This record gives sequence, structure tokens and C-alpha cells, in this order.
Amino acid sequence: MFYKLGSWCHRHRLAVVVMWIVVLVGANAVAGVVGRDFSQNIGLPSVESRTGLDLLESEFDGQGAGESGTIVFQAAQGVDDPSVRPGMEAYLADVDAIPGVDVASPYAAGNERQVASAGEATGQVAYATVEIIDAETDAKVSELAEAITADAPEVDGLVVEHGGMMFSTFEPPASELLGLAFAIVILILAFGSVLAMGLPIGVAMAGVGVGAAVIGLLSNVASVPEFATTLGVMIGLGVGIDYALFIVTRYREQLRAGHPTGEAIAIAIDTSGRAVAFAGLTVVISLLGMLLMGISFVSGLGIGAASVVAVTMI
Repeated sequence: MFYKLGSWCHRHRLAVVVMWIVVLVGANAVAGVVGRDFSQNIGLPSVESRTGLDLLESEFDGQGAGESGTIVFQAAQGVDDPSVRPGMEAYLADVDAIPGVDVASPYAAGNERQVASAGEATGQVAYATVEIIDAETDAKVSELAEAITADAPEVDGLVVEHGGMMFSTFEPPASELLGLAFAIVILILAFGSVLAMGLPIGVAMAGVGVGAAVIGLLSNVASVPEFATTLGVMIGLGVGIDYALFIVTRYREQLRAGHPTGEAIAIAIDTSGRAVAFAGLTVVISLLGMLLMGISFVSGLGIGAASVVAVTMI
């Protein structure tokens, strides 16, 4: 079967390439139309922390269960100075008025402890605690955090800083691009040919492109976290380059042995192709084993990664 598959693909190579281009473009187009509905719920069920958060949400309207942060401000003239206090009170009141945001101001009765009362900075430093209650997505938290930081007052001698997880920004490192760059260099050195290097890279990129679209589509029917795409791309690039390299190396060996191109391809698919199919199915089954953990977002990671590996293998 594998020998016949290799021969058929060689005889109809233009149609095969066009078909995969259509699949790549079509899958991403469908994913764009259908949309991606990644799950934001990555909590662990039946753990004490989850029970505590559920209790806060049910008994205290979510206070203490949301994303928290701190607004710290320092004024050389003192935080109670007439040039500072009215502006900060108005600013903190505006933040507190944002739906879903709760603020504990140092100017409120009972919160005097939030003003420095010892050392050289006595009366010059204060802080307000901020909590975003019941934000459904990370994007919503970021949106509210931007709204909070946008209107900080500007007064001579006043410095306002925002700290805490709600104000943090995270950009995932470009690990895929770095790994791809290293792979390109290594393959060029190994093969001594840019063309031979391009085939494993192209196969891996095509598999990842289709696989990422498949993950987006699966997010509409399964609990798939957003970072499943990043994980799937990283794994897909690894196995894609590895599997294609395995077959290309065998193909080049058959050419050097004197076989014509078509026969060299068929033999490579019949030998290395079988090994790739076995290895790919093993990885897919192993990744789907994550379903046995019974945790929704972990299952989503397994489904997403397995989908990319399966597409790349094919």
C-alpha cells in the first residue's frame, strides 16, 4: 500500500501539491468563518483552592476571587497635600466606578494603614488595592487594566505606579521561529542543499498550518485552551521536520543506489513512510492519553496537539 501511495503521488505530483494547498487555504478559511471559541477555564476541579474561590463567588459576590493589583503613589509634598489628594481621590473614585472593579482607597475611613507611617517616606507614599471581579476572559482583564492606567493624574512631584498580575503583560517568546531558524541552518549543513532543506521545512509548515486551523475548529466543540495552538505548533514543527527528514534521507539514499526518481520515492515511502506512520500514530495515541486525566483544559491540549501531529504525519 505504501509503495503504491508513493508511486501514485509521484505520478500525480502536481495534483498532490495543489490538493494540499487547497486544504491549507480551505481549512484556514473555514476556521476564519466559523471562528475560534477557545476555553478560558483552566482551573483544576475538586481542589481546595477551587472550592475556596467558589465560596467567595457564592457568598461574597466574587470579592477576593478576582484578579488583583495595587496602585502605589508617592508625592514629595505628601499624599494629603491639596495639590495631590483631590486628584488622587477623583482618580480612585473613577476607577471604582468602572463596572466589575473594586477599589480600597487609602483615603477611605479605616484604610489609614495604607499610608506610610514610618521612616523617611512617612506621609509621602500610599497605595490602593484594586480587584477585577468576575472577568470572564484574560482579554477583558487587559481591557480593564488599560482603562485603569489610562487616566492616572499628572501632578508635579506625584509618581503613580501600577503593580500586580492584572497589570502585567505577557508576550509568548518566539520559540517556534528560533527553533525553525536552527533547523534551517542544521539541515543546510547536513544536506549541503537549500532545496533538500526546503522540503522538510515546507512539509512541517504545511502540516502546522492545517493543524492550527483544525485546532481552531475543534475549539468550537471541545474545551480547548488558547495556548493549545502554541503547543501544537511547537510539537508539529518538531515531528514534521523529523518525519520529512527521515523520508527525504531514505529517498536520497535510493537515488545514490541508482534507482530512478519515481522508484526512489516509492521505496522511501514504503520503508521510511511506514516508520513515520507508526511513529506518528504512537505520538497521537500518547497525546490522547491526556483525556484520561479528566481535566477539561488538559484534554483540550491533548486533542489539539494530537490533531497537529496527525495532519503533519499524513
